[in-house]
Amino acid sequence: MVAEAEGHPVGAAWHRRFSRNEPGYGFISEDIPEVSIAVVPEMRGRGIGRTLLVRLIEQARVESLQALSLSVSVHNLVAMHLYASLGFRTVAGDADHPTMLIQV
Repeated sequence: MVAEAEGHPVGAAWHRRFSRNEPGYGFISEDIPEVSIAVVPEMRGRGIGRTLLVRLIEQARVESLQALSLSVSVHNLVAMHLYASLGFRTVAGDADHPTMLIQV
């Protein structure tokens, strides 16, 4: 998913599967894709990230995926709140970088 403002990309979100031999930071299993998301700093706080994630979750349902995972820094409170508000729950990781999961 790509978000645009005035014809320019300002954010993106996607999911991708990793292998057990080359896991991502939010790896749970090979059949659960991991989410990556970014919004340019000057566009944050406008709901772009939420919209991207909502649409990504909707697309995951269309694709009949069972879940999505991600990793986040505990210092990024805004992101942690966003993920939790959408239904992501901490299931693994370490104290500084929990791995969160949402059933779709």
